[in-house]
Amino acid sequence: MQRLAMSIVLFVVLLSSFSGADAWEANYPSGPVRPSTQAPYNQPAIKLRNPPSPSEADRKNLFGTKVGTTEAALAAQDPTFANLFSRRTVAYPSGDGAELGYGWDFLSNQKKLMSCVEFNAVHDDKYQTVDSRIQQTVDEETLDISLNTSFDVSAKATIEVVKASGEAKFSLNASHHMSTSDTTFIAHESATNGIVYAGPKANGILLRSDMAKLAATDGEAFRDKCGDGYVATIGKGADLYVMLHAHDLTTEDKVDLETSAKASAGIGDVFSGGASGSFSTKIDDLIKKHSLDIEFVQQGGIFTTVPTNLDEVRKKVQTFMGEEKDGPRALYVNLIPYSELPNWPALYMLDTSDMRQRATRYFQRLQSILYEVRNMRENYFRDDGVKGDKYLFDYAHQLREDNLGETSDLVRNEMDQVDQLLKILDGPDCKAPPVSGNTPSRRERLRELGTHQKNCEALVSKKVKNDLKNFNDFRFWITLPLPLDGVSEKDLKIITDFSGASGTPLRQRTFAQALYRYWIERTDQVRCRLFFECLGKDEQDQEYTDVVATIVPPTITYNVVPSYVYACAGENPGSCGQPYDQNHLSCDQRDFEARARLFCEKAMDSFRHSWTAFNSRSGNQCGYVDVVFTCYNFTPPFPNGK
Repeated sequence: MQRLAMSIVLFVVLLSSFSGADAWEANYPSGPVRPSTQAPYNQPAIKLRNPPSPSEADRKNLFGTKVGTTEAALAAQDPTFANLFSRRTVAYPSGDGAELGYGWDFLSNQKKLMSCVEFNAVHDDKYQTVDSRIQQTVDEETLDISLNTSFDVSAKATIEVVKASGEAKFSLNASHHMSTSDTTFIAHESATNGIVYAGPKANGILLRSDMAKLAATDGEAFRDKCGDGYVATIGKGADLYVMLHAHDLTTEDKVDLETSAKASAGIGDVFSGGASGSFSTKIDDLIKKHSLDIEFVQQGGIFTTVPTNLDEVRKKVQTFMGEEKDGPRALYVNLIPYSELPNWPALYMLDTSDMRQRATRYFQRLQSILYEVRNMRENYFRDDGVKGDKYLFDYAHQLREDNLGETSDLVRNEMDQVDQLLKILDGPDCKAPPVSGNTPSRRERLRELGTHQKNCEALVSKKVKNDLKNFNDFRFWITLPLPLDGVSEKDLKIITDFSGASGTPLRQRTFAQALYRYWIERTDQVRCRLFFECLGKDEQDQEYTDVVATIVPPTITYNVVPSYVYACAGENPGSCGQPYDQNHLSCDQRDFEARARLFCEKAMDSFRHSWTAFNSRSGNQCGYVDVVFTCYNFTPPFPNGK
């Protein structure tokens, strides 16, 4: 099997997520976060979107309680039912465009084809702003989010996604791939050149009178036509993305790169004219080692050349503001819900967008695991021996069994469960018709909506808690082999020590700590910086406990075949007798550990070795000793379910 270098991207495919229903949104606090940073997963975010001042009578009908009771009073102050669809910033739908005042569906993240508001367009474009940052990414989700960062200050550097639009199916797009054995940084520079926004008429920004009447009488028809809010602002400017993809790293290179990135001064540390910081120096060093790929994408601005190396990218960054001023393009839109307008009628409806966002982002994380498993399988079954191992496979430590086939099946099943969750969210209970202000039988309709909401919460809670284990993707990552560049040489020596000197408990503990540091702690740090999504102390303890639980003695027998190399160390060759005279080691060649690496790893492609020196005796300049080098080789059976 010819080994393939699984590279990281088709950048054009990645950037297709900028438009339409695939756009990322700001106004984040959502996604598959841990309980310490958001409401527990068994409390799904299924909310009612209400009119600005709902009456207590409406509360009573929704909850089925009596006016004046303690239960009704508590229900009236329940923040779950006081939630409105919030303002948000989304990428401009460049595929089909958008105009001020256009309606927008907040659940499907798609524009409507008409305007339902009255306003005046106002231009405010006599200035420029710039936003620069560098962000490490660890999987498909963090890569996509880094490539779609919001430029609006009110977004607070956070992003959310809404992808499900009545269609719960996903497809696994294998055209781009991230491997955790590599390290990727996205340098993003965004320049905006003013905005055009919807300003008030004499009486303010209002729903059109015909649409206000429709909202008051038939909420479902109104939402079909107008959505949940309108395009209030369109921002123009240009976007520059530079992806620094480091690959084939040594453990030292990987640690140095990630450490220097945390201490860097951002984009200025890499792209300034006289860049000399530690991160910039490390980037230059990796370029010299041919261990860094640079990908470049620019949207907007007037440019005549495409940079092909880091020096040209540096020049591009320095001239970017001038290029943006000459040719700005629409980049993002700000959306405002209709419920903020003065003539908004009473309208109740279920809001399931938060749970959709969590499910969609969780699906991306599962997709990253599948990519990783594919990469590992390819590396495992290559035909050039163990010298090319990129991962610490189970035959090298034999502390637990790696079953990549089983992990792949579990992840695919989990993806099916996410699909089923989205079908629930698209079902009749979670997409119940809204209740309008002046409809007949309002009381009955409100009670029916309250029943739908309770049923939706119950169905979603059961699916998330029981089948999706509260969106915890770490339980799959920790079953995977470690990348060799993700474990220190000291720990690797202990983990693979079969001599008995380290002892099994120490080997197991060292292995568990290495798994935790790489699959849990490393990812948690990136998610914490990017999403403010951080594991609490109790969660960290639980994750480590889960790691330890995976380390059980394997039930399989590894086809490890020892080979023996005999040598005699002393001044004169031929002084030891057979079989030790097969290899002569002179007096200055008595570093037996170094000789073992040459005999075994280099000459015989072994994955580990041991050596024994015995029968030491005097004679000539340095005496003589017999040495046996044991080289351990492994050939994975193909195929075997891994």
